[in-house]
Amino acid sequence: MPGIEGLLSEVAPRTLLPTFLDAVAVASGEIAAEKQRHGREIPTGERFRRALVSLHASGAVDRAAEWMAQRHMASLADAVICPSDRPALLRELAARRPIALVSNFDDGPTARRLLDRFNLTSAFRSIRVSAEVGVIKPSAEIFLAACEDLGVEPSDALHVGDSVSADIRGAAAVGMRALWVGAGPCDVAIGTIADLSDVPRWLADRYG
Repeated sequence: MPGIEGLLSEVAPRTLLPTFLDAVAVASGEIAAEKQRHGREIPTGERFRRALVSLHASGAVDRAAEWMAQRHMASLADAVICPSDRPALLRELAARRPIALVSNFDDGPTARRLLDRFNLTSAFRSIRVSAEVGVIKPSAEIFLAACEDLGVEPSDALHVGDSVSADIRGAAAVGMRALWVGAGPCDVAIGTIADLSDVPRWLADRYG
């Protein structure tokens, strides 16, 4: 996070950077556990706010936490790559049937900037990001919202994902078919593929 030392000095001038990063790690672990228990998304800035509070920071703590979150997200986004075949793959799928993106990501603007950067946005009729919906997969609400956007019943939708717990079991719980991107069998999925690029072939083999 560029400028993190300066931000830290404003609200916790006696705190060394390693101490702060340890506090962020603790807060991140607590938040991850809360997400799993309650199924609710927690904005990325909250981890920095909790870390600062735990170190008895004073002054504009909320503002500093938000700036830290924005800089963290910017650095994270800079490290993201998109495989070269993905835009064409999504356009191919979108030309045949409406598709939606259902993503667990704790910062909606960053997710949407990445989709725009890699020319992926236009392929999706619906984009549902957990930071905007307020819940994370496997919560039913986020899957049902995407189905409603597409104008389809869950039983007529196929969800493709790489997490058995969040994607496959979450989708199946609301009555969707689920295709697992992984290795080996998955008893809840109706099929398994090794990579997202296998989706067109899998669809053709199963549905013609």
